[in-house]
Amino acid sequence: MSVDEHIDNEQSNSESQPELWNPNAAACWSIIFNPIFGAWVHARNWKSLNRPKEEKWSMYFVYFLILFHLFLIFGPTPKTSGTSLSIMFLFTWYFSLGKQQVNYVKENISDYQKKSWIKPLLYGICGYGILITVSLVFAFLAPISTDDIEESAAPLVTQILQDQLKENKTCKTVSVTSELPNGSYEAVAILDDETEIKIVIQLEDGMVYVSIP
Repeated sequence: MSVDEHIDNEQSNSESQPELWNPNAAACWSIIFNPIFGAWVHARNWKSLNRPKEEKWSMYFVYFLILFHLFLIFGPTPKTSGTSLSIMFLFTWYFSLGKQQVNYVKENISDYQKKSWIKPLLYGICGYGILITVSLVFAFLAPISTDDIEESAAPLVTQILQDQLKENKTCKTVSVTSELPNGSYEAVAILDDETEIKIVIQLEDGMVYVSIP
């Protein structure tokens, strides 16, 4: 084989090898950033592999997760934490779509050209920064809800009972009953022994204060 033929074969092999990001690495980076990151990287990989159906489903997951995070920011406070939900969606994505690409590459592609992670990681850092910034701005500007007031007041009632009144009792829940003209709230605290006590809740500069008349 001549030198020219050897070079031509190498060029042909290089052209036949798809350029991909490591699908397993994409899943690992999703633990740090977000499942959006892994689903987007896998969608780009599917495009390089000329698999439009799989690419479409990966992008559907990207769009769904974006809407989900917008709901977390602007919607009502969920009963389950956002972190727990993100972990759940990470596992859902990996075992439904992510692992499919891992297995496909393992079984059908003996070798591929590894793409640089610099660009997607920069995208991930920027996206994560934007998400955190929007969340902090909205949390700062959004008015405090009645549910937030009740949730914040319960441990304060327990602290007053145990530290000031020397009673070995714990507040289970707080229910706001009315708003006073001065902006304070009348509420009822239910203790662990099922007794109820009336309390007054005040808001000052975003802080919650509780007093027991």
